[in-house]
This record gives sequence, C-alpha cells and structure tokens, in this order.
Amino acid sequence: AKDFKAVGLVGATPYLLVTTPSLPVSNVAELVAYLKQNPGKASMAITSIGSSPHVAGALFRKMAGVQIELVPYKGSSAQMTDVISGRVPVAFDNIALMGPHLKAKTLKPLAVTSKERSPLYPDIPTLAESGFPDFDIVGWFGALVPTATPDSVVATYNAPVLAMKQDKAFLDKISAMGASVMPGGSAEAEKFIQNDIKKMGVLIKELNIKLE
Repeated sequence: AKDFKAVGLVGATPYLLVTTPSLPVSNVAELVAYLKQNPGKASMAITSIGSSPHVAGALFRKMAGVQIELVPYKGSSAQMTDVISGRVPVAFDNIALMGPHLKAKTLKPLAVTSKERSPLYPDIPTLAESGFPDFDIVGWFGALVPTATPDSVVATYNAPVLAMKQDKAFLDKISAMGASVMPGGSAEAEKFIQNDIKKMGVLIKELNIKLE
C-alpha cells in the first residue's frame, strides 16, 4: 500500500470451491447441509496461511456457520492430491490451475468466488448466487513500480500494458487461464488495489487470520 504504485492491471482470476468426487454433494447448499450434519468431520485445503484462498475458506466457514478445519498447504500440487483422494475433501484454489482436474472429473466444482461467473466455465455458479451475498474474492495481477517512480515513467510503462489488451493472442491466453481482463489505466488500477487492500484487511481482522 505504501511502497508501490500501480502501472496497470492485467487480469483477475477467481478461486474455485471444489470437493472430492466421492463427497455426496452437488452444489453449495448441499455442501453446507452436509457439513452441518457432520460437524468437525470434514476439512478444507487452502494454499498457505494468509493467502487469498485462506481468506475465502475462512469467510465461507463463517458465512455458512459450519465447523470445518482449514488445512494449509505449501502449494497446489500436494493440496489437490489430497482433495482428489478424499483425504481432505474440500478446497479453495485458483481456477487457472483447475482445468486438467475439471476435464478429467477428478474434482467436483461447486462455485467461483468472483462476483461474476467465469467466462471459461460459465456453467459454474458464483458463491454470491449460491446463498453467500456479496462474496467476491479474486486474485489479480498487473504491473507495479516503487512509489518514488515519476508519473511520466509510469505513463511510459502503462502504454504497453494497454496495448497488449488489444492483442488477440494475449486475450486468448488470458481467457484460457479462466481470467478476466481488467481495466489497464494506472489511476483505475491504483484505486482498485487500494480498495482491495482495505477490503482484505477488514476480512483478515474480522476472521482473525494470523500468519503464525
């Protein structure tokens, strides 16, 4: 928030709530009902403590009013292995990494964490549509520079960020990742990032998430 300023945003990817195929649920409502009927018996995989999937998992747990342990991993590979096997039957992870698992049906998708449905998987509902109003957590990426960088340099760097969003090959690549292209202006990017920092900061305090 203090050390960097935005050059421009590139894209945003939602996180995906998935379960092991053997779990007897087919949507978010059924998952919540299952967790309430089996309190403390299921666990949820998250990629590392303090990550956005951690916040998403903790927020889901609170809004659903269920007892489910959040199990942190050091990466998606080990996490997905345990979810597919059913050892940890529920998970949140970045949708960009889910393609092969969804195609092979080794994971069961229930909902995305973004406000809008993913253009790559339009049949998967959002959590907001699934009884969790205003649920909106995404992973975003873009270009940043140190705060002391002159505005003239920021404008120079912003030009190719804007230009690549007119390139079909780039847009196809972004779409294939399950990402949505974001506005590329530096002022728009700065406003979005600062708002996201504030929003996530409030959630982290509210959910009592700590790095220890």
